[in-house]
Amino acid sequence: MNILEKELKLVLVGDARVGKSSWISYLLDGFYQSEYTPTDSYNCERIYFSTNIGCAKFNFWDLSASCTAQDRAKWIENCDAAIIMVDLADQASIENAVSWYKEIISSQHPASLPVAIYSWKAYKMTDKRAIDPTEISWSDELGDTPFFYTTYLDLNENSNKVIASQSKRRPIGWILEQLTGRVDVEFLIVYSPDESISRAFDPEFLKQIAPETFSMILDDDDNNL
Repeated sequence: MNILEKELKLVLVGDARVGKSSWISYLLDGFYQSEYTPTDSYNCERIYFSTNIGCAKFNFWDLSASCTAQDRAKWIENCDAAIIMVDLADQASIENAVSWYKEIISSQHPASLPVAIYSWKAYKMTDKRAIDPTEISWSDELGDTPFFYTTYLDLNENSNKVIASQSKRRPIGWILEQLTGRVDVEFLIVYSPDESISRAFDPEFLKQIAPETFSMILDDDDNNL
């Protein structure tokens, strides 16, 4: 079965206030949600990524950190991939990545399940982070789980619109690599089928969601980005 023929269940876990909900909001509308609103139990958003190999249809399950492990286990069940969100200004969220990993990799989920660690929470270049992402010593219990992080996000002061960002490879591209076995994916359109939101051919947005090794559908001169 072609993995892209079904809707993929992607669960987001992590401590409270690490930016899980704000990242989903950004994927949908390009804005950074600075006001904190706790997630009640879980929130599910359908986000589709149209690519040159087909439409990757994701159901993003944003799981509340305040729920019981038993409840989260039910929601994590039958997931296709997972992202552990951490905050580079919160040492505890990084230390707790192991606990979140253990929740995901249970008897129901083999170690081959694509799981990534991601720090998305927006910081301006002038902000001083508590933790240097290049100096984190991750626990051996996390195995080969990759770590992705945003170097910085530049925001419009009036609207919180993301103007520019710099990042290491983003987790969505890596997850598609793992699920499809392809390394030649090209992102065309990102949209919500529920709200008809389309982010087609937005160069800045595409550069932010796609790995550096992926081709961009831009001008011919920009195809090596």
